[in-house]
Amino acid sequence: MYHLGIFCGSTFPRSEKLVKGIKEFSSEMVKRELSLVYGGGNRGVMGLIASAVYDGNLEVIGVLPKAMKKPSVLEGSKHTRLEITEDMHQRKKRMYELSDGFVALPGGIGTFEEVLEIYTWRGLNYHNKNVALFNCDGFYDGLLSTLERANKEGLISDEVLSSLIVESNAEILFDRILNDKYILPEKIK
Repeated sequence: MYHLGIFCGSTFPRSEKLVKGIKEFSSEMVKRELSLVYGGGNRGVMGLIASAVYDGNLEVIGVLPKAMKKPSVLEGSKHTRLEITEDMHQRKKRMYELSDGFVALPGGIGTFEEVLEIYTWRGLNYHNKNVALFNCDGFYDGLLSTLERANKEGLISDEVLSSLIVESNAEILFDRILNDKYILPEKIK
């Protein structure tokens, strides 16, 4: 069973296009019978994906820092297993350990931080798990522009930049996250 780590918002985006894309992503994940590893809450994009995967009778593993273990976060949440960690650092570490690959959906600064950290680890060869952005309705265009600028300035290698999977179509994204293979050169020799 493939365990997909998802980084996403704990609120809903205002854009109906983004909500529609996230629902399509969730449906495709269920269709492919993938397990979910996520932040453990019941809110926003997190809750929507967890509910879809859980309702599809698939494994849903929530990883929640103890500071967020509150009724307002857990009430109505759907998971087959919930792990409580000491803090956010342990949460990310545990999500990394449980996941075979990672996708960032629309989210805020927490989502950006999480996906950039796991992408950094990929660039340093700490792991060889695929990292992807679901660029629904161009949500990540600004970040991609910044990454491309860093590449042009020689701050991100061509290989590391091209290892980030970016797709706006859920079906194509899942094909790539499950099948693409990237071998990155050692950053520090």
